[in-house]
Amino acid sequence: MSAVNDLVTRLLAIEWDVDFDEPAELTKERIAHFREYLRRAAPYASLASLRPGEPVSWPWFDVAASVDPSIRAADELVEAVTARIEGGQYSGVRTSCAAALHFAALTDAGAVPGYLADPFEPLLRVYELGGPIGRDCSGLFMEFGCMVAAPIHDQRYWERQWNPALHGTLERAAANDDAPLLELLSERLSGADLTTLLLEVYRRRALDTAPTEVLRRYRTDRFVAPSGIPAFSLRRAEDALIAVLPPSFELLTLAPVTPLATHSSVATVDPRKVIATIRNSEVAADPTNALALEAAARRSAQLAAARRSTTPVHLAASQRVVRAQKFDGAGFSPHFQLFGLVSAGRDVGGLAFEREALTTHLRFAAEAVGTGAEIRLTLLDPAFETVLDHVTAALAEVPGVRVVPDPDRESGRGYYAGLCFKVYAGDDREIGDGGFTDWTARLLGNGKERLLISGYGVDRLVG
Repeated sequence: MSAVNDLVTRLLAIEWDVDFDEPAELTKERIAHFREYLRRAAPYASLASLRPGEPVSWPWFDVAASVDPSIRAADELVEAVTARIEGGQYSGVRTSCAAALHFAALTDAGAVPGYLADPFEPLLRVYELGGPIGRDCSGLFMEFGCMVAAPIHDQRYWERQWNPALHGTLERAAANDDAPLLELLSERLSGADLTTLLLEVYRRRALDTAPTEVLRRYRTDRFVAPSGIPAFSLRRAEDALIAVLPPSFELLTLAPVTPLATHSSVATVDPRKVIATIRNSEVAADPTNALALEAAARRSAQLAAARRSTTPVHLAASQRVVRAQKFDGAGFSPHFQLFGLVSAGRDVGGLAFEREALTTHLRFAAEAVGTGAEIRLTLLDPAFETVLDHVTAALAEVPGVRVVPDPDRESGRGYYAGLCFKVYAGDDREIGDGGFTDWTARLLGNGKERLLISGYGVDRLVG
């Protein structure tokens, strides 16, 4: 049998006599089915609104016509069903039953979008359960016996329930139904389509999440707990860093998110250690990555104005960042404050940029940590030995600061190039880390570009 004939049989079997004494639990069940109808009908209303012609008559409208108005159920079948419905029934019942038959014809023709559900199944359950249905006296709500259901006066209801962009996204996804799910999501869908799809997924999940569940997650999710370090202590440490920032540096307020792959494509951080968002971006995990992007953009503008520009760009920022990996030990939090510096410029020969930039960064580190600071230098390229000698001599003038070689350092190799360093407080507490990278050279596609980065844990400065 066809879907149309099956539906005719089902509708003709319904007892349309109105029972005004239905149990409250049955009324609640009917209301739940009706709300599901509204949810399922919303994308079809969205499709209908995209077609020229009469506005959508919500919530009773010709769903099938929103897909293909040329496909209709036979008039005599529609008449046979609607004539069977008791005269005392609300007019929307007849309208919806006729629309359900046309939708069944659409199903028989194989024209129903594969990504959309049948909107009429829950509405048919409302009718099969029996009981009164109609508008309340205001005409703004559907009324089921003595209970009022969802408001129906809002003709743009579906815009809050369904993003019209989803139609194109899901059609393109359906066209790739031969692809495994992971491949479809990671390779076949465009970034815009994936964002549209994920926004809808998480919108629905958010709407289905109860306040009690939000509180449970707040109590158990390690990413959302407040820092254990007093805010005033963090602020004082941050102010102390800003106070000794060299005047050549511009202090920025960075956005809390960066473009997707900032930390893995520009730097070499495993993407699983970074929190990705559903909008093709990722939560900041290190201010030097975003500062490098800004420095590259500024250097690009300089080079566009003067092809061999050597004007350096010095930027700094204090930023709350999040790392997804778990840290061992008490007191470690997935989110913490980092103070980052970057110096971008051009190779002018003789490692002159490198010497000057490194001296500036390390003088800042020495002043920031104060008496007892120890700076450990690791040579990664013998060509940088003159740079190491230069900064060692320059920092010898700073009282209370030790500069020592650290040839056995393993971390940072492959991340830094040429030379890197770590900064420790007098109690051997690691405070900072930095070194030269090729980030701006790769971002700008220019091997002459140079970049020095350094970062300092504000939380660790508090102690």
